[in-house]
Amino acid sequence: MPMPTWLRSVLVAAAVGAAAGLVVGGAGGRLVMRLVALAQPPDALGTRMPSGAAVGDVTWAGTAQVLGWGALVGVIGGLLYLGVRAVLPAGARVRAPVFAGFLLLVPGAVFSADPAFARLERPLLALALFAPVFVLFGLAVPVAVERLAPGPAAGRGGLARTARGFLVLTVAVAVTVQVVSLSQVAAR
Repeated sequence: MPMPTWLRSVLVAAAVGAAAGLVVGGAGGRLVMRLVALAQPPDALGTRMPSGAAVGDVTWAGTAQVLGWGALVGVIGGLLYLGVRAVLPAGARVRAPVFAGFLLLVPGAVFSADPAFARLERPLLALALFAPVFVLFGLAVPVAVERLAPGPAAGRGGLARTARGFLVLTVAVAVTVQVVSLSQVAAR
């Protein structure tokens, strides 16, 4: 018996998200953390973050935790893409940059509001270094999902217009949160 299309799409999106999350979010995030530590003045090294980790310390346990969280958040990101792809423009070449921008603005707004950045000497640099992680994940997931489990063309009905309006409103709120949090970080 063949697998239902919707189930195949869910499994593909979760697997692609986990893989992209592990590589881009986990390994890429760990690399960015190292770059952030190197960019801090020497007296800032060792500063304790809310997670309990110290700026500049690289441990196997910490690396495993970052990789695990990257994969888990990646699954959520893959399923998020699956949930919004019908209201995005058709085709992976267009959906990928739109989804990447959405991730940079919406989850990126939540990320930038994290109080851990206030403990860094160069918080804006840290946020700028993390931005490509959101973009690369947002570009990789749609391309892989559309290749392995092609989705429907962009919706055209009233429900699709309402969903697009909700996405636009969500992005507008996220941009506001980004501006406020970046202003607060810059003022410290």
